[in-house]
Amino acid sequence: MNALDVLAGFGANGRIGPLYRGASLPEITAELGEPWDGGPIDGSNRWPHRFGYGSIDLTVCRCRRVSSMSADVWRESHEILDPGSNALIPVGSDLPLRRFTAALDSHGCRWRAEDQPAIGQIDVVTEPAGVVFVFVTRTHDTVFPQPLLANAAVWSAPHDCPPIPPGTPDGGFGT
Repeated sequence: MNALDVLAGFGANGRIGPLYRGASLPEITAELGEPWDGGPIDGSNRWPHRFGYGSIDLTVCRCRRVSSMSADVWRESHEILDPGSNALIPVGSDLPLRRFTAALDSHGCRWRAEDQPAIGQIDVVTEPAGVVFVFVTRTHDTVFPQPLLANAAVWSAPHDCPPIPPGTPDGGFGT
């Protein structure tokens, strides 16, 4: 599977393999192994905490559930999870809007574009998964001939965590 298909599938169903909003961190680590550790979100509390695989960044609540995930594809080198093999595959940094929306269409994914000209981007929002794909039209010193994919993200509304099982280590993955 190529990165464009993985990202279009993410748009269609909000998942990249075992990674999705609400996924259990212990179940993810049982399937994929230990993630990279990005540290606490606010720096003063352990939770919420950032973890990830390749260029996929997960925000995990203290109840060890994924509350948001994003894939930053605006870098020289980035990788995304291939849900078929759970291997990391490279993502090209030149995914244009037209090519991407054609891939969403081929996956039967409904989407709408929201132009943000003041900040130089176009957001493509998928339905019903609610994944937001950010395409940049310019940077501070460059105007692109066509909008290019920079980021894909989905998040959940804040929630009340269920009780944490007794004995769950606060510093670990909850496994």
